[in-house]
Amino acid sequence: MAADIPGAIFAVVLYSKKSVFILTLGEIRVIVRFQKRLYIICICVAIATGVSSGGYSQNDAASVRVTQWADSLVLDDRVIEEIERFAADEDEGFGKGYAGNLAADLRRIVFADVTRRLDAITAGKIDPFVEASYPEAGFARTDEGKPDLKAERKFEESFVRTELVAVFKNNDISPETALRVYTSAEFRKKASSRIERIWDEDGLNCVETTGVTMLLSPMLSCSRVSELISTGLAVQHSQVVGNGGSDGYQPVYFKESVKTFVRVPGGLVLHYINYSRTVGMGGLKKSIGRKKIKGSQEDAIESFRSTIGPEAGDSG
Repeated sequence: MAADIPGAIFAVVLYSKKSVFILTLGEIRVIVRFQKRLYIICICVAIATGVSSGGYSQNDAASVRVTQWADSLVLDDRVIEEIERFAADEDEGFGKGYAGNLAADLRRIVFADVTRRLDAITAGKIDPFVEASYPEAGFARTDEGKPDLKAERKFEESFVRTELVAVFKNNDISPETALRVYTSAEFRKKASSRIERIWDEDGLNCVETTGVTMLLSPMLSCSRVSELISTGLAVQHSQVVGNGGSDGYQPVYFKESVKTFVRVPGGLVLHYINYSRTVGMGGLKKSIGRKKIKGSQEDAIESFRSTIGPEAGDSG
């Protein structure tokens, strides 16, 4: 990430014709080219107030950096198209503007969940958990009302919300490296036996998975992925913008997730939040789905724990 330093720069320079100074946010680098004669002793201090296109400082709270980065993420029109496809598949109509408003509201609550959890983590309130739940229809609306039409209620009643917090007592891995490992094709296949293949296509990350007995058909979907790498923080936002939804594949009408690794004293914390809408979920499917999701996320955490190596205090 290129640094843009709009703040003040203060320097005390005696004199030199052949010196080069490279100032970067958070540190001072002074490179002096020695010639036949050296005339200089320099003290340079850079005081910067912001970096990169986000305009935030690396010293800002993690939640502030994430919020400003999230504001720069474009809501892909294909997300809205996938939501609208549900109404076409069900042969029932959504209200005017419903799909676009829902997509925007879901983006808002996804990042509200992220920043709220980040504030808790940085305040030392770190309680590991894995949770899968089914929000009530209307959960994403800003007016706290219920969906107006049958198709809207039917669509929202089968959303799945997954959230987890995991702690890794390992000081030898950076948030960026942790994110690279956790989101790599190699690790994802290791952590989930359902994944058959992962590939990149036209700037999107695509995945094909097997089905789940009594719950899901096989799925094939492609996601737009964006990342924020900052001091002590690495975040990946992923959103499905296209999927099979035919030829035996389970439609993925909506899926948006954020994975965050943040440095804390003594190690790393992973926060993951995901909202998805695939198959219609009745009472039995919700019960089965909750157990399946919780189990798969717990397995992924333990797989990652073993992948990154011994934690502080381990004897092995």
